[in-house]
Amino acid sequence: MGEKRFLTVFNDFDPVLLYKDVGAVPYYLATVCGWRSSLAFFEKREGMAEELAVTGYAKAVSLVSLGRWGSRIRNAARIVKFLTTRGKEYNVVNFYHDGVVTLLYALLFKFVRPGGVVYLKLDMSHLELQRILESGTRAVPRILRRLKHLLSRLAVDIYTAETHYTCGRLAGNDYFRGRLHFLPNGFTCEDDDVTPHGLAGKENILLTVGRLGDPAKYNEVLVDAASALDPKVIDGWKVYFVGPVVNEQFRSYAEEAVRRKPHLKDVFVFTGNVEDRGNLYDLYRRSKILCMTSRWESFGFVYLEAIYFGNYVISSDLPAPRELTQDGAFGSLFPVGDVPALAGLISDAISGKIDVARGGRESQRIIRERYDWRIIVRELDRLLDEEAIRLRG
Repeated sequence: MGEKRFLTVFNDFDPVLLYKDVGAVPYYLATVCGWRSSLAFFEKREGMAEELAVTGYAKAVSLVSLGRWGSRIRNAARIVKFLTTRGKEYNVVNFYHDGVVTLLYALLFKFVRPGGVVYLKLDMSHLELQRILESGTRAVPRILRRLKHLLSRLAVDIYTAETHYTCGRLAGNDYFRGRLHFLPNGFTCEDDDVTPHGLAGKENILLTVGRLGDPAKYNEVLVDAASALDPKVIDGWKVYFVGPVVNEQFRSYAEEAVRRKPHLKDVFVFTGNVEDRGNLYDLYRRSKILCMTSRWESFGFVYLEAIYFGNYVISSDLPAPRELTQDGAFGSLFPVGDVPALAGLISDAISGKIDVARGGRESQRIIRERYDWRIIVRELDRLLDEEAIRLRG
């Protein structure tokens, strides 16, 4: 392919995404596989580009500001201008989410850079997957479905999905036929060599991580499950709610639970937003259990992070945690929203009926062997090279 130049274009950007797939894919393609990577983004606050320019990340990936975040039309116009004027500089352009507007961006790149590869990362929850599978039964005019299908065929060379579940369900779908590959998300902590060590050095902490109060996270289920436990069971334990509270109704919900069960005042800990990754990793090191109650997740990087640091996983039964825990063999799954089931699992984990140390070690081994970004991007590098050769014909 000669010099390999990779561009990720991501519309709704936040700096925390540098630690997730949006930032990790171009970063590890650059540092592991020798690509010249770029990331194009909008600034949601004044000075964001300048702040990012002095990070270690910017030493490996060229950060390209598309200007201040604005209206959908304004943002789209700037992406179109950028692809029109500079798209030819790149061998591969990477987009996220299979919407019509994204497909139009991809088609524009194919026009500007004949022979260029378009790689689209689906980043799809099980609910989005269900909508795709049911699209043929909904009242969407057949002509519109066919037009999108044609647009996708013309514009996208490679799709990847993050779970075997999603790939399996889409395997027979003609829309993706011949272009869909399994490529999980990953986690690599280059500055910390974590050796599995059971529960040595860990504290009696159960934590949940994310945007607290977001409907997707369904944090009320954890509040209710903790409230349902006998105070003697949870005595000596802390439940950490890690992340920003994005819905004040949830804060009120938790405060009301404490009023009803005063012992929870010494149990619940709200940390606020933890922006420093070192501080977040320290919380993972100290804690024993990760508990996630989400209604839906596309993948959930928090699982990878927590498991890497030896946490046992208790999670609502969704495709990503199901795979990461080997169908619950090395973690515990409960039906979405089932408070009694969750309370029972927490009780068993705290009391020792569940060997959380063994589960943590086994899950940690799986993460380090299968979900290291340095392994994952080598597979992506192979796919991109093969597609470039195919397009050259």
